[in-house]
Amino acid sequence: MTYHVNNILRTIMFLATKVELFPIHVSSYAEGAGRAVTSEDVLAPEYIIVQSLRYNLDVRHPFRAIKAGHMEMLDMARGKYQGPAGELGGAKEVQAKMCAVPVKVGAQAMKMPEKKVEERVNAAYGAATNTLRTVAVLTDAYFLYTPSQIWLAAHLLADEPLTLFYLSLKVPTSSPIHAKLLTTLRNCASLISSHRLYVNASLPAAEREAREAKHKAEIKTLVQKLKNCRDPDKVDLVKLNQAQKRDAVQGDALEESKAKRRKLAREGYEKESDAFWGPELGKKAE
Repeated sequence: MTYHVNNILRTIMFLATKVELFPIHVSSYAEGAGRAVTSEDVLAPEYIIVQSLRYNLDVRHPFRAIKAGHMEMLDMARGKYQGPAGELGGAKEVQAKMCAVPVKVGAQAMKMPEKKVEERVNAAYGAATNTLRTVAVLTDAYFLYTPSQIWLAAHLLADEPLTLFYLSLKVPTSSPIHAKLLTTLRNCASLISSHRLYVNASLPAAEREAREAKHKAEIKTLVQKLKNCRDPDKVDLVKLNQAQKRDAVQGDALEESKAKRRKLAREGYEKESDAFWGPELGKKAE
């Protein structure tokens, strides 16, 4: 409500490149962000964002977790699984059971060759990862569920029987936690799949275009409302950032209240320093 979303998103992406050890020079980043974007536009909201995050830049996300789950499922399909297997016993039993997992819920179990199972695991991983990148981030899932729950929910949408089999190895169906966890995952999956992008993917082209046109009209109305209620003093983040740096209110005029506070604080620090270390050389002690 206070700052335009595009201004904040640009800077968030720039911060992410530094946090994820893929730094890009701000001038190069600004060139790729758009014609009218300058380096000052990218850097202006940086302090506001970092301050709002309380300098906590370690953001937990489901992408590492789903990669680990994918590698573990491949080990299951190849007979190299070393994790908990419950009543199945060893890796070979897990592999045999996995090869017999039905393709759809309620379908008849049919034994598949190892290569086909690997292809199925890779396909589910690709679909789930795409859901996490495109749909999940546009929902409230990240505010309501943990990263592990989000990736399992996305994988549940991609291949439910395979995900249920994987989950049964980690949390046995006899455990009271299993039913509770499965309910949570289904609720998360329902939230993700209710987004318009997920729904539109299965619709005919004509209906999808009509829905998108209606959605764009609604967004245009919302953008206008947001523009009308935004604080005009915080529209230009570049000027606001420059003013904060030099403690200016208008032009180069120093804000009187800030000047007084800083002067008092400086005098207080000097008195404390003199009391502890003694006065400076050449300065008469009081």
